[in-house]
Amino acid sequence: MVMKFALFYGHFSSNIGDLAINRGFIDLLSHVCGHSVSLKVFFLNGDGDRCSGKDSFKGYSGCEFYSINTSASAALRYANNCELFVEDFGFGDCDLVFINGGEHFFSYAENANWHNLFWRAIPALAAQAAGLAYAFLPASFGPFESQKAEEFVRQALGGARGFAYREKTSGEIFPLVDSPTLLDMAFFINGPYLAKPKKEQVHHLGVAVRPDGQGLRVGTHRSLERRDFQRQSNYNNSLSSRSAISAVKLFLERSDLNQVTLFVQCNADEELAEHIREELNQAGYDRRVTLARPSSIDEYISQLAAIDCLITSRFHAVILSSLACTPAVGLYYAEHGHKLPGLYEMLGRSDICRMVDESNVYDSEGVIGMVDLSFATWEQTFRSICLVKDETRKWFGEITSASSASARQFIDLDTRIDIQEVVSHSEAVAIKRALGEYRRLDASKKKRIVKGTDGKNVSFKKWLRRMVIRWAK
Repeated sequence: MVMKFALFYGHFSSNIGDLAINRGFIDLLSHVCGHSVSLKVFFLNGDGDRCSGKDSFKGYSGCEFYSINTSASAALRYANNCELFVEDFGFGDCDLVFINGGEHFFSYAENANWHNLFWRAIPALAAQAAGLAYAFLPASFGPFESQKAEEFVRQALGGARGFAYREKTSGEIFPLVDSPTLLDMAFFINGPYLAKPKKEQVHHLGVAVRPDGQGLRVGTHRSLERRDFQRQSNYNNSLSSRSAISAVKLFLERSDLNQVTLFVQCNADEELAEHIREELNQAGYDRRVTLARPSSIDEYISQLAAIDCLITSRFHAVILSSLACTPAVGLYYAEHGHKLPGLYEMLGRSDICRMVDESNVYDSEGVIGMVDLSFATWEQTFRSICLVKDETRKWFGEITSASSASARQFIDLDTRIDIQEVVSHSEAVAIKRALGEYRRLDASKKKRIVKGTDGKNVSFKKWLRRMVIRWAK
């Protein structure tokens, strides 16, 4: 009997790390379930043809690909009757629905992130309402500075067959009973990754940089502002640039044999990596510093295997480096959240990960000290990874083999109404006004709108759409 699964959502991105999640999921699915599974992969606001989305699933023969495009009208439709999401996208016959949240589940005061929260959670809420089994793949959660956002995510998790954190800090700031901390799917990429001959010390250092002050958690608008600000100062105000240059210079000064490779993991890293290389060239290190732009997951892992140790602020660079049996030191910045230190904490290696701020940005001795420590104790890190890998495989096997159980019903109408005002930036004002007018109605009129004259919950949807159109004119 062929089991039917759905995945919300597949990644398509210039970031090799995001694609690695797809690849690892497929390889783990093959390992646990074989190829007797049909998989519907849904991409959000894209068809997966660009940025290697579909290509990262090509190792699995039973994949079908679909696209879901966001809009305010669609959000209103699904928020008020989320079972329609199942009908519209045809996954009502699936035995299990996977929610691939990554790091999209958070909410800050200055970046409420509601558009992402809604569209990443609606597959779970729809499965819940339709009585389908669903599970969240290991992901990062929080912080939630909005109580409404936290309640919304908890509602989505409420009926899940399985749920796990992919690093320890998420479990501390967003605790749920009996929820394990397991590995990100990228750890399960298959490949002929053999242990390298042990060297006495590091002679080839890799650096996978990430711009500070930019990214999903910062928000698109503020990320662009921060990038322009750093450009204007020639990156003199960039923590990432200053800390990387300082550490690399000290490493190169230790021995004439030492060399450095700067990695560009995604398009967002290109400009910063080019700047760092230019600064090092001007300092006289041009013959010992190279720039690598891997074009695929396998190429990236192969290049990581060619170095002795990695310094990185990229979460998936740590993971892919481990697949190459190359130890990695983590440097992170406050605005990038807790996923990187949480990963090192889960593996019991917080001693080789640190936050960079103005107080330690030039502490190159400390960074290179962590490089030496990470290199000398790699076997300890590797054993920790293997232990959690076994736990993750066991958990994955349990959630994919469990008998399907009906989930509890979706949240009540009043909560759904509250959610609708924040699901789209482009029509947020119109939706808020329409909802405001609804709330000002007296109880009898409100009851008639919600119930409808025929006793079905249809009049409210029609009324709200009409109000949105009116206010949007």
